[in-house]
Amino acid sequence: MKRNRWSLPGFLLAGFSGLLFCASCAAPHALATRYPDERYSADADAPVINSVEEFFLHTDYLVREGRYPEALASARRIYNESSDPSVREEALFRMVFLLAYENNAKRDLKESENLAGTFLGDYPQSRRLLEVKGLRLLLQEIGRGEGEIDTLKQYNTTQGEKIQALEEDLRKIKEIDLQLEEQKKKLE
Repeated sequence: MKRNRWSLPGFLLAGFSGLLFCASCAAPHALATRYPDERYSADADAPVINSVEEFFLHTDYLVREGRYPEALASARRIYNESSDPSVREEALFRMVFLLAYENNAKRDLKESENLAGTFLGDYPQSRRLLEVKGLRLLLQEIGRGEGEIDTLKQYNTTQGEKIQALEEDLRKIKEIDLQLEEQKKKLE
């Protein structure tokens, strides 16, 4: 049985990011009781934020709704507009995972890896340090795997071209062989 050697890191990445996102999301009942869902429609502005915990209620709501590009935009906005280091740290953490999240149709593993490096440089004492280090290692392994896959695809393409050239040579040799056989019969 043939195994895809890159399926394990992809599986781990999906499970790892999903587990951390679920653990970091606000409780659904807190969102429902404090802010009715209509406050979070695409047309509505984000609610006024009264505490640090409330910064991510809207982002978490979007994640639960599967609106990952909007959740990423929300986390980016918080990161860019906040002056509180702990809020910026959490926003960057969420951006790293949203960009790597398997269900995000606009995921970007390279940007996620770059932001993970930024996170590790900017927040070396973070409580999220191990999660980000782990994710970054997985992203690097996936990047190496994709590089190897590209190399093998190029090799296969080259080998395919060589096979076609050899098949063409073989066809020509068979034609020559048939012509020689016909000439041999004529001489006999």
